[in-house]
Amino acid sequence: MRIRLPPRFKPTHQTAGLPGFPAIDVFGGVGDLVEAGHSGVVTRLSGRKISGTERPGSAYGFSVYTRTDASIVRRYITHLECVAVEVGDRVSPTSVLGRIAAPPAGSPAGSAHAHYGSTRP
Repeated sequence: MRIRLPPRFKPTHQTAGLPGFPAIDVFGGVGDLVEAGHSGVVTRLSGRKISGTERPGSAYGFSVYTRTDASIVRRYITHLECVAVEVGDRVSPTSVLGRIAAPPAGSPAGSAHAHYGSTRP
């Protein structure tokens, strides 16, 4: 299945409680493809392969950071099992960024998601 991230959204929570990193959770199935939902450029990649020892609510998987064409807004997407882009790649709304990772052991059923947020530089 493909999940397209919304080009605009109203954040529902801070990332791990960090001020200035508002986000939403876009739920899907493990392995679902995540589409950018906006046009822009990939500015950074981070994260690591999931080890299976992560705790629920912790950081896990890979992250993709983009800068949108429409403004100076920076977007980040995390909890990916793999990424399909590289730094400098241009993305369009239908560009696949990666796949949703399995949540940490002990997480509630149906909790696989991409954590999607924005911030200004």
